[in-house]
Amino acid sequence: DIDSNKVTEHADLYHRAIFNSCGSVLLVPHSQGNLYAHLAYNQLIGGDSPPPLHAIGFVGVASPDVSVPLGKYVTSSADTIINGVRFLIPTVLPANSDWGGVDLQGDDAKKYSSGHALIGYLEFDKSKTLLMGNLLQELKSLSLYSCGFEFSSSTYTAATPGVAHITITRKGASATDESVTVQTSDGTAQSGIDYVPLSKEVLFHPGDSSKTVDLTL
Repeated sequence: DIDSNKVTEHADLYHRAIFNSCGSVLLVPHSQGNLYAHLAYNQLIGGDSPPPLHAIGFVGVASPDVSVPLGKYVTSSADTIINGVRFLIPTVLPANSDWGGVDLQGDDAKKYSSGHALIGYLEFDKSKTLLMGNLLQELKSLSLYSCGFEFSSSTYTAATPGVAHITITRKGASATDESVTVQTSDGTAQSGIDYVPLSKEVLFHPGDSSKTVDLTL
C-alpha cells in the first residue's frame, strides 16, 4: 500500500524547495519510487498554491506505473521485474530501451537485480543514452525560468500629484521571455481619487532582471 503521509511529506519538501528557496525540483524516481513521486507531483500541482509547471521536472526510471508526468521515462526490455509487473498489469508503461542483449545470468543477474538495478540503467548504452538525454532536457528547461516576481520595496513615496516609480524584480533565472501583470486595488487609497488605476502586463526579455512601472497619483 502507498503511505499517504509519505506522499504528502514529499510534496511539502518539493513545495518548500521551490517557494522558500527560489529553486527547481527534478524528480528521478526508480522502481516503486515512481508511484510515490507521481502521487506527490500530482498533489503538488493540484494544491492550493501550485508552482509553475516549469519549476518541476520528472524522469522516471524502471517505472511500474501506467503513466508518468511530463512523459519522460526509461524502462529497459531487459528489466525482468517490470516485465513481470507488466504481465500482471498490461497497462504498465512499455519498455523504451534495452541493455544491448546483456546476458543476465549468474553473478550478473545478482549484480543488476535481474535487469532492474539503477546501476544498469546508468551503465548500458541505450538506456544510459536515453536517461541522460532526458535528464539534460529537463535540467535545461528548469534552468531557463525565474521562480517568480516581487516588488523591490514594500513602500514607495511620491509627491501628490506626482508619479510613483515601482520596480518589479524577477527572481532567479532570466534566460527566457516571461511576463507578469501589475494591477492596483484599493486599500487606504481610493482609485480615481488618490491614484489612477493601473493594470499592465510587464514583459521581461532574456537578461532582464527588473522593470519599472509608473503609478500616477
